[in-house]
Amino acid sequence: FDDLNEFSGKASTELEQLTSETVESTLEGSHNDDFVVKAFLSFQRGIDFSSMLNDNGRRRLQTSGLEAGIEIYVQTRSGVTYETESMREVIARAFDTTEERREFFNELQKRDSSFRRINMMEVTIDDKRIMNP
Repeated sequence: FDDLNEFSGKASTELEQLTSETVESTLEGSHNDDFVVKAFLSFQRGIDFSSMLNDNGRRRLQTSGLEAGIEIYVQTRSGVTYETESMREVIARAFDTTEERREFFNELQKRDSSFRRINMMEVTIDDKRIMNP
């Protein structure tokens, strides 16, 4: 596989759109309110894994990757006040299982072929890694 250096054009738009749709669906499934979610690609930077080792102490085959930061803005008209931490927890549930991340990947790959080069995804919210439950 060629290294993925950045998302641009249609790829960045699709990433933002699918992230918005996924988070909005999760929020609306958890709360009885309508939400409007907008996601924006805020930064991209290459990552060098060449000095990193896998769990067995062996070098990883992949030597580089791409970190993409996405800012998520949530709006609702509701009599309910949602706490920031509660919203973070619900948003994290959109990506907290291997199956959910796989479905997200599959949909991205259907929308834009440049995502076919991705074979792994890690999600963090405010520097906290989202793990499988």
